[in-house]
Amino acid sequence: MKTRIISALLGIPLAIFLIFYGSWPLVLTVLFCCLIGQKEFFYAFKSIAKPLSIIGYGATIIYIFFVLPRETYLLLFLTALILILLVSLVFLYPKRSMIDLGITFFGFFYVTFLFSHILLLRNMSDGIFLVWLIFISAWGSDTGAYFIGVGFGKHKLCPNLSPNKTIEGAIGGLLGGSLLCYLYGWIVQPYMTTVGEGISFPLLCLILGLCGAALSQLGDLSASATKRFTKIKDYGDLIPGHGGILDRFDSILFTAPFVYYAIKYFG
Repeated sequence: MKTRIISALLGIPLAIFLIFYGSWPLVLTVLFCCLIGQKEFFYAFKSIAKPLSIIGYGATIIYIFFVLPRETYLLLFLTALILILLVSLVFLYPKRSMIDLGITFFGFFYVTFLFSHILLLRNMSDGIFLVWLIFISAWGSDTGAYFIGVGFGKHKLCPNLSPNKTIEGAIGGLLGGSLLCYLYGWIVQPYMTTVGEGISFPLLCLILGLCGAALSQLGDLSASATKRFTKIKDYGDLIPGHGGILDRFDSILFTAPFVYYAIKYFG
């Protein structure tokens, strides 16, 4: 716990700088996290597959720099990626199989595509404030679930996936994520310019926080399921006390796209 707290205290100022500054520092940081996250994901499946990591990394770089700023290229990019993977199977057969292609393709989507919604939300109007809802809902859920679970947890939530998680902790996570987002909404409401015109912004944050906290827990459990399937304890050890990029950001991968699309279509 001490190591986790120290890592968090060092990481929070860096996150604040990157979010508020935005631009290339944030883009390069997201790219770094995507590449390392993909590496961790591919390595987790090393016992059952041989992912085409070069294609996965190349797709991430092209997507972040050239496709993400121009959403009209997305279908073209996905079509090209699928065809490249299938053609590579022809030339690499029988050293590679459809399982290898599937892990490569899913690794790109699970890590890069979902993670990139941080950049999409940051680039929206009022994005400098909205993007924090991704992290507050997820990490508020983690904090609430931990303290309520330790203090009052008795009933197991998913013993086959995560024996330490409890129903009481899950409820604490929902409360933690939603209440922190609601408080955040009250704080930043005076600075909003376009988002929340048809609804109270703190109320919108409460709803996003509640749903985001629920998705955060599902993201954590899905990562646990993957790690149990691949028989690993952690994805990596890059972040002291937390593990790898995917260990720290598994919940973010679920909350980021949700908050982005909720704001884009309903906010």
